[in-house]
Amino acid sequence: MKPIRYKILGYLQIFIGMGAIAGSLPMILTPEGDTIGMPVELLANSPFTNYFIPGILLLLINGVGQLISAWYSLKFLKPAGVLGIVFGAALMVWIMVQMYYLGFGSWLQPMYLALGTIEFFLALGIFRKQQK
Repeated sequence: MKPIRYKILGYLQIFIGMGAIAGSLPMILTPEGDTIGMPVELLANSPFTNYFIPGILLLLINGVGQLISAWYSLKFLKPAGVLGIVFGAALMVWIMVQMYYLGFGSWLQPMYLALGTIEFFLALGIFRKQQK
């Protein structure tokens, strides 16, 4: 049973991480929002003037962080539970902050919020099992 939970968590983290990397690169390369179809005016109520810093954060936290977590999960290593909790929570916070500042703009927002929630609780289950 243990490897199945770890594998599901790991593959979920790969999916999230690859999606975050794919979403972050256009934000970093063209921070004015031209290639992502989101004008910088959407950021008017946020602390950012363009998409560069959000793109870097997306790349590092939800991209690279998720992929590192996936490695631990797919190797069945002990930090997998804690990392999954941390990065699942980070994804949920990311989406909620995004929706607060930008509003609801895509079906991807609730989908990634759900994926972050699934990641969080799956990792929490792994973590609790490790504590026994």
